[in-house]
Amino acid sequence: MKFQIFFVTILSLSLWQCEKDDICSESTPTTPKLIIRFYDFDNPDTLKDVENLKVYGIDESGNQIEINGLGIVTTDSLVLPLPTHLNEVQFEMFKGYENSETPGNKDVVLTGFQTNDIYVSRACGFKTHYSELSAQNTADSDQWILNLEVIQTEINNTIHAHVKVYH
Repeated sequence: MKFQIFFVTILSLSLWQCEKDDICSESTPTTPKLIIRFYDFDNPDTLKDVENLKVYGIDESGNQIEINGLGIVTTDSLVLPLPTHLNEVQFEMFKGYENSETPGNKDVVLTGFQTNDIYVSRACGFKTHYSELSAQNTADSDQWILNLEVIQTEINNTIHAHVKVYH
């Protein structure tokens, strides 16, 4: 009986000691992602789908990295993760991608940024905000990306687009 009273007392005290921030709510904002919108080069105010688009991130060793949840898509916008431990990242964007033997037309987009870690709570840890965003595409003989425009240099939410790509 004494053990049960002791156990209930310890359990009660430990539950009473919990604070609201000991559990990270799913609604807590996390590290935002880069939002890219694709526009018609000839009509710059009109969104334009990219047919059979496949995107890979490129790691520090030059290897292609699959982006989780992003397969081959036809879309006018992308949401891409950025690394929190680097200040630049390359993305290979393939237009007309069918498979690894027929990858379509590849253009490479280089993004640069500064990172700022922000403490959220004890349970959630830190999130990263990005600032001083820059973007450029590398020149090649068969470019499908004709121009890039950074329209938001701060990446602190996933509500607004950050980069416009004209093709």
